Amino acid sequence: MKPVTLPLRWLALALLVALIAAPLAGLGVALGALWRADARYAALSQDAARFAGVEASRPELAAQRDALKAGLGQGARFLGGTNAAISGADLQRLVGTIVARSDAQIDNTLVLPAREEGAYLRIGLRVTLSTRIGPLQHILYDLEAGQPSLFIDALQIRAEDRQAPDPALSVTFDIYGYRPGSGRPA
Repeated sequence: MKPVTLPLRWLALALLVALIAAPLAGLGVALGALWRADARYAALSQDAARFAGVEASRPELAAQRDALKAGLGQGARFLGGTNAAISGADLQRLVGTIVARSDAQIDNTLVLPAREEGAYLRIGLRVTLSTRIGPLQHILYDLEAGQPSLFIDALQIRAEDRQAPDPALSVTFDIYGYRPGSGRPA
């Protein structure tokens, strides 16, 4: 038998290394895929547990939703009255009461047409009054911070005498609140 030459020995050694390394590389790839699958399983298990918790609270949440729907448009935050005209009169009375408590005088009020906004009717007034800055601050605060919830829009203030330290003001603004729309109880 002939002795194996050096290049053939290197070839045999390379073949042996390849036969050992190939299965090890395949094993590494398989282990990496297994670890990724295990991490994905853990994440999905956490999601499933969270969804189960949400599902368990579903009847309670549905009961809360139904209670809110039943009370929709009721409560102190909404204008009362059986129709838009009565709600407008209530709003006019409320504005008159708040202005009368201050050192102010209502010059004019105009009832704005009721406007549907979703399930509600927007009831509004355009108010013009004469006052000074201090009482105006109290009036605006009392209107917006009180009950029912009212919103002031299109505020215009004109000073009669700009040189005076506390001039008389002519103030015009729109104020509106909401009541349940048609088909809703008041």
